[in-house]
Amino acid sequence: MTTESPTASSPLVNDFKYIGPPPKRYAVPKGYIFRTLWGFMPIFIRGGCGGSSFGYKPKMVPEISTTYSGISFFGYQSLETSTVDTLPRPAEPLELYEFEACPFCKKVREAITILDLDVKVYPCPKNGTTWRPRVLESGGKLQFPFLVDKNTGKSMYESDAIVKYLFETYGHGRVPKKLQPSRWLTFTLMVALMMFFGRGRMASPKRLKDTSKLKPITLWAFELSPFSAFVRATLCELELPYYQITCGRGSPKRIPFFEKHGRFQVPYIEDPNRGISLFESDAIIKYLNETYGNGTGAVELTPIKKEN
Repeated sequence: MTTESPTASSPLVNDFKYIGPPPKRYAVPKGYIFRTLWGFMPIFIRGGCGGSSFGYKPKMVPEISTTYSGISFFGYQSLETSTVDTLPRPAEPLELYEFEACPFCKKVREAITILDLDVKVYPCPKNGTTWRPRVLESGGKLQFPFLVDKNTGKSMYESDAIVKYLFETYGHGRVPKKLQPSRWLTFTLMVALMMFFGRGRMASPKRLKDTSKLKPITLWAFELSPFSAFVRATLCELELPYYQITCGRGSPKRIPFFEKHGRFQVPYIEDPNRGISLFESDAIIKYLNETYGNGTGAVELTPIKKEN
């Protein structure tokens, strides 16, 4: 059984109108079993890297229905902890220019999950026209990933350099073995992304012509969540900027999320451009495509009226 309450299925969720179906944990939509199974393969291919926070440690305790747990069954639930609260935290979110289907970008995203860092993502798929010019202007070349850290004034290319910088600046200094440079690392990253059949590589021809004036969509997610990956791929293909609140296993952010929504489940989005919120990856993808993938070059951004 899972610990949850009906809060998320009410008309309003924390001042955002909830317009999706009632969220169901680990539910697989009809007709998407094959896609979902392939989506889980990277967890095994990458040995769980990018699925949990630094110092992650689970243990089973007697079940308490009012507290967050990763899993619960037979009267027990998992208590998940980590040591990220001992790490230096940036005052401002990092900025990452990348695209979902890039193996070197995935390497950086795995590091971001381990270090539990929140990040503003500016998707730069091939044929993208909104954020790629900014990278060229800032760094002098079109190469991804490209990291900007306003906390230190640093900006850099090269995934290995970025990963090393992140662990030296916001970790305990040492890069985990699964992220240390090697041919095997590159190979497993490439194979893991093959499970998504190129999603998040090319800009959608139906995307808006300019998304630079949109407020970033807030996305609760972590790298190894297959449901989150499909949502990130759609955001990437539509060149929609988003602010990722990273919440891998053991992340302390899971507890306030549970207290606020009565459950923990990702992906979850809040769109400040229209004032709506959504659980369920397929509902989110449908909403993003219908709202920002209409191919007209413009979108009505009038917020949805909230019910009293």
